[in-house]
Amino acid sequence: MNEHLMNIWIIVVVIVVINLLIFLTKSDNKFWKIPILIWGLIFSTIFIITPIQNRKVNSLDNQYWESVEDKSCGDREVWEELKNSRKQSVKVRMTLLYFLGIQTIMTFILQIIGYKKTEKKKLYERTSIIFGLLTLLFLVFQVMVEIVPTGLFF
Repeated sequence: MNEHLMNIWIIVVVIVVINLLIFLTKSDNKFWKIPILIWGLIFSTIFIITPIQNRKVNSLDNQYWESVEDKSCGDREVWEELKNSRKQSVKVRMTLLYFLGIQTIMTFILQIIGYKKTEKKKLYERTSIIFGLLTLLFLVFQVMVEIVPTGLFF
């Protein structure tokens, strides 16, 4: 198993374990506070990491085009680094989206459990609908990623 795949499985296990800690707490809010906070953290991370990755790629892109200026072709080392940086950027974004999808599905399941086990029916009904739609959106996204071999729009 390659290192990237191993890291993905480690993070998935950590996310699952953290979500299972919900069953150790006693509050009626336990089914929405922890999973939605984790979901928000992963969602925020996408918007923090993506610009950092984009800056690196843009910097290498500018560096490459500066090396082309007076020649017929640019610096090969910079080109290779740029190509690798783009691949890494896509890999990081797709991994984060995958984690967000897993957390979305887990949050949806926990909202349904919260609806059935607690007295806060209205809260869990609303969050179940929201995360049910987000789960459906994630599953459609996954199907599209599998169909389009170029990696969709990333």
